[in-house]
Amino acid sequence: MPAWELVGLIAAIIVFVCASTSFALQVPAFHSTDERAHLGYAHAIADGHLPEIDDRPDIPREATVWRDVVTGKSRTDSYRTVWVANHPPLHYVLVAPLIWLSTAAGRTDGGVMYMRFANIAFACAGIAFTYLLAVQLTGGERRSGLAAASLVALIPRGHFEFAQGFNDGLSFAATTAVVWSAVRYLRHGHSSSGLLVLGATVAVAAGSRAAAMIVAVAVVAVVSVVRLITHGGTVRLRARAAALTAIGGLAPAAVLFGWFYLRNVSLYGDIGASSYLLERFERSPVGTPLGLFTRGHMWVRIYQELPIKSLLTMRAAPPATIVANVVAVLTAIGLAIGAVTRRGLAGSARRRSLQPSVSALAVCAVVVLVVATTIVQHTSGGGVATSRYVFPALGVLAGLFAIGLDRLMGLLPVIVVATLGLWSARFLPGRILSEIEQAGVTQAALSGVSKAVLSGLSIVCVVVLIAILFATRRSAAADAAA
Repeated sequence: MPAWELVGLIAAIIVFVCASTSFALQVPAFHSTDERAHLGYAHAIADGHLPEIDDRPDIPREATVWRDVVTGKSRTDSYRTVWVANHPPLHYVLVAPLIWLSTAAGRTDGGVMYMRFANIAFACAGIAFTYLLAVQLTGGERRSGLAAASLVALIPRGHFEFAQGFNDGLSFAATTAVVWSAVRYLRHGHSSSGLLVLGATVAVAAGSRAAAMIVAVAVVAVVSVVRLITHGGTVRLRARAAALTAIGGLAPAAVLFGWFYLRNVSLYGDIGASSYLLERFERSPVGTPLGLFTRGHMWVRIYQELPIKSLLTMRAAPPATIVANVVAVLTAIGLAIGAVTRRGLAGSARRRSLQPSVSALAVCAVVVLVVATTIVQHTSGGGVATSRYVFPALGVLAGLFAIGLDRLMGLLPVIVVATLGLWSARFLPGRILSEIEQAGVTQAALSGVSKAVLSGLSIVCVVVLIAILFATRRSAAADAAA
């Protein structure tokens, strides 16, 4: 019989798919401005060439909805090009078959709906890697893995963003996979297979987004430093081991996608074309990076967007923000207690072996720091600080939240997951309609039967998920007492 935690993971993924699919089907095509550019990139790759930021998309004759949006609703000419061509091409290579299918079917949206479903599918892989990451962080505690995966699957912000025709799903999955493979490598010791897995995940991250590539490079750097410190022998042998680890972790990415980042530097001045894009869209610098790092209200707002809002224009009641803040404080207390006592209030001596190692926590801390730095860099140049840019660290944050809450009180992850599930289901079956109306958007049609199926399946899976978390909590408590 399969482990109940795996059944719970499947239930969490089903809830996420149902909620995200509801948004994908009801939010009108190109509601998010960036969708038209991502679709243009995908069509260029499907046609066999790599676009540049100033290129205009080649819109098929049948794609009338896409053409009308580009020609009639673009604010300036800057929004009529493939301005997301600063991203590496892996995501668009993977969705190219969907573009071919869309062209063959003569879809009026150009295939943006197919790209939405691809984004959802990649995000599902990210939820699975979140489970694996939390299990590795705790030395095999599958219940923490399920709690972490549930947190990601139930956050309302993800339901909307991962339902857009973007590349966030692949980036989220890839960076989470990188951290999982790094923690796994550190826990089990050096092996050729472990290094191979690390190198493969880093390559995928480098091919998804520049931010994911930076995170992956930082993770490999931490792993190499740990190898330098812990490897036995002389300084020369340690340096050699660290160098081989760095080469094994980074070489596949350098070979597969190094050329693309060199191309960006040549065309736009930096690896992510950040300065070029900010100037193109006439953004003005806002403060200094250091000043933004210490701007507490910005980070609080970004955090609160994740568990409370689907659409950013959705109104959030004060009680929801208070609950979100309390959960963050409890998590911090639980992590602090676990770090000091090496077990936590809710644990036993047996759980010492289940605590994240110092090296694993260092990897997680570096990931969060690097992602925060990319947000600050983007914002200081005039970009908008939004919770979507936290997604490369979403799996890490969910794992830390699950561990911190569990170490403080074994029932807390169950309560938080139940609260998120109830909050996500609060508007069902009219949740999507309610939020879209708040955003001032005309929703697309979705039959009553489809709404009932998606809503009913979501509610059933949330109940199953909560029941499994509660049952495994009692089992873990019994084991600790024994």
